[in-house]
Amino acid sequence: MGRLARVALATALSCSLAALAACAPPPQPPPPTTCATDDIGIAAGAPLMYLSDSELDRELDAIRAVGARWLRVDIDWSVIEPNRGQQNWSVPDRVVDRARVRGLEVVGIVAYTPAWARVAGGGDTHGYPADPAAFAGSPGRRHSAIRPA
Repeated sequence: MGRLARVALATALSCSLAALAACAPPPQPPPPTTCATDDIGIAAGAPLMYLSDSELDRELDAIRAVGARWLRVDIDWSVIEPNRGQQNWSVPDRVVDRARVRGLEVVGIVAYTPAWARVAGGGDTHGYPADPAAFAGSPGRRHSAIRPA
């Protein structure tokens, strides 16, 4: 390769690197290295509701052991009120009561529409409610230890 070709190649490479550097995002500040334990939470999801007592205790103990103080749980409306007006809170009550014993603050997220409240042809429990007012009014009771989201 001749001298002129090498100079042209070096110039093209330098210009390409300069263009890439110009397109790079600006440097970001480093993330905080510490946080207050009041800020740590775990979103355990709906499966937490169906663990055996011993499995639930083990999970909640592990959540607390990592320093979490908040627990987000899914409140399955289709389980609480499978038939309109007939509510059974025993499943989430068990989880909330056991979490509170460990000093966990609980945030309940109501989800999963029962068949009677679902949009016609809306599929499984992940379908949305036909009447938003029914969703806003149900489930009709909040556990006293659940904080509104």
